[in-house]
Amino acid sequence: MHRFFIEQINENENLLWLSPEESRHAIGVLRLKEGNKIFVFDATGNEFEARISTIQSKNQVQVELLAKQFFEPASIELLVAQGFLQKHKMDWIVEKACEIGVGELIPLETEFSMMHLSSEAFRKVKNRWHKILLGAAKQSGNVRMSRLADVTDFDSFLENLPGYEKAFLFHSGKDAEINVYPAFEEVRALIQKRKEKKPFRLLIFIGPEGGFSKNEVESAKQKGIRSVGLGKNILRAETAFAVISGWFKIFLT
Repeated sequence: MHRFFIEQINENENLLWLSPEESRHAIGVLRLKEGNKIFVFDATGNEFEARISTIQSKNQVQVELLAKQFFEPASIELLVAQGFLQKHKMDWIVEKACEIGVGELIPLETEFSMMHLSSEAFRKVKNRWHKILLGAAKQSGNVRMSRLADVTDFDSFLENLPGYEKAFLFHSGKDAEINVYPAFEEVRALIQKRKEKKPFRLLIFIGPEGGFSKNEVESAKQKGIRSVGLGKNILRAETAFAVISGWFKIFLT
């Protein structure tokens, strides 16, 4: 069945309206009619089977909630601090973040970042990224949309780190402290030992084109964040994002 986004689902309300954009997609593109069953979801992880109850116009579609969908809680919440890439590459990163199931994506301006955005420019970019996330969530069936943090510079982020239980910085240099597999095994062992039911919060840093500078690697090390090698092959930044995020999310979920 087709999936549609509602900003916030109130479980106490049986009848809800789709947004004008979602209504046009349902009626004008998919040609759905009253009585058709669909799924509706919001940004907090709620998803319901629903039925189109009323079509007042191509911009006004009302749905009736039928049954809440229940899912096993994730064992890991992945926070990815991604060095800012060139425009089309960041669009791709945002899309894949949602498909993979990244909990939060934090765009970082680093020493080697090739793009630096003003606050106004980032606001426009973030609006576009939200639309990309929405499309990816519908296509992938992901229950939770990835959260998008505001862009921040590397040093400021290190001074205001989010809550996490383990963090790694992935680095292509030969001076990396450990390799990928030991890092993965370390996280898996920590997850198996813990008794808490809430997801294990893992923070990973992935660099832009050119990777992280020596100063950035050292600054992270001073915060207790070890560098992890990426193997012998040199990966494109977007390839590194997909491989590393997918590895941790898929094999630890």
